[in-house]
Amino acid sequence: MSLPPNGSSSSSTGLPAEEASRSFSKHQKVCGVCGDRAKSYHFGGISCDSCKAFFRRSVQNEGYKNFHCPYEGKCDITISSRKCCQYCRFQKCLAIGMEKGWVMTEEERLHLLRSRMEKRQRQGTTESDKPRRKTSVSDYDPDINEMGKFLTENDVQDIESLITMYEVSYQAVGFSEKLTIQSSERSRTEIIDMFFTVIKQFAHFAQNLEGFSVIPHSDQQVLLRSGVMEMCFLRGAYVFDERNGCWPDRRKTLYRDSPPLRAEDIKKLVSPTLFEKHMKFVIGIKELDPDEPTIMLLLVTILLSPDRSNLENVDLVTKQQEKYYILLKKYMLWRYGPNHTAALYPKLFLKLPDLRELNDAHTDYHLKLDKDEMEEIQQRLSSLRLDSSSDSSSAPELYGAAVRHWSIRRDLLLDLRSSSPLDLEEESSSSEGSDRFAMSRLKHGVDRAVEESQP
Repeated sequence: MSLPPNGSSSSSTGLPAEEASRSFSKHQKVCGVCGDRAKSYHFGGISCDSCKAFFRRSVQNEGYKNFHCPYEGKCDITISSRKCCQYCRFQKCLAIGMEKGWVMTEEERLHLLRSRMEKRQRQGTTESDKPRRKTSVSDYDPDINEMGKFLTENDVQDIESLITMYEVSYQAVGFSEKLTIQSSERSRTEIIDMFFTVIKQFAHFAQNLEGFSVIPHSDQQVLLRSGVMEMCFLRGAYVFDERNGCWPDRRKTLYRDSPPLRAEDIKKLVSPTLFEKHMKFVIGIKELDPDEPTIMLLLVTILLSPDRSNLENVDLVTKQQEKYYILLKKYMLWRYGPNHTAALYPKLFLKLPDLRELNDAHTDYHLKLDKDEMEEIQQRLSSLRLDSSSDSSSAPELYGAAVRHWSIRRDLLLDLRSSSPLDLEEESSSSEGSDRFAMSRLKHGVDRAVEESQP
């Protein structure tokens, strides 16, 4: 198992990153609607508190449906004129990226408040009985204004494209209709079908990955066949639902309609020893509590492992892998802070030998499969191919239509906000002029974020 290069964090403090930081700061100071001073993103667009409140009110009471402009919708919206034409002001809000779907109704807001209060009460009653987990990472909230100190705009785009490509692949290679039907117990055949659907999704993902496409086709096949099971196991650990003991966690939007698989069903296919190894690895990843970008970047470093047998272009694969090592380190320095990253980064890579061992343990001895099932699995793995003319053909259509482009400033920070220990009294009494959406500043506990949470 190759290790990350030494000194990879040095590139995160150079001049380009500092210039990117100044660029971030400049673009977040002016409201895109009226030109007033803006503090942060609101509902997907950079706006001042006044325009944010106007947009929220207009959507909540559906007043925007009755807005009209007497001047053919050509009003110039400024600080002094923003109250003169509601129609043009609302259209300007939409033009800068503000989305109606991000505004919660009062019922949704109260429901979320109640759910969070109940969750905090449950955590309070059981905290003393549980081992300490996830505290050091979850206590740190990244500041979007500090992102430019660690990541350039190109870095951000690379991370966002990576996750979007995975979501495209997940939807492009869907599960069979019979698997999507709710089932309390999976047959051995169904489990094998689910497993190979996931493998095909990773194959689709790999062939659209820029760092993978520059590698000769013969080595691509070696990398995919050698690493795809490790990728499945790591991704599976990340999406495992601890509460219900099954895959996937349907609280994650992408998996909302995915077929479930109970951990108990896996026992049909593996020995008790191998099942214990699986669950130990799952628990180990859950304890580290990595987020989506961290997992995706780590998955790519696994795919691009230069120590696979029969590779011909080892140096080229090593070079491509190092790019993602460095990008992962830079992202984690922003996401978790330098202090937490110093501990979490090596802990993540110490899990990779366990992952390799778990992969190697899938032998005839540990698998409870008959001869025909083993032959089918071996045949499917050996015939796994990268064919850009088939599987990837649907990617452009999905990329532009069914799958929304994943965004750090929107999707990641919304996830952070939804899991943050908010001050409920402060949330419930927040005013339109003083609430602060966490897209700009998560350092202060994601102030009053409920009103602008995900739909």
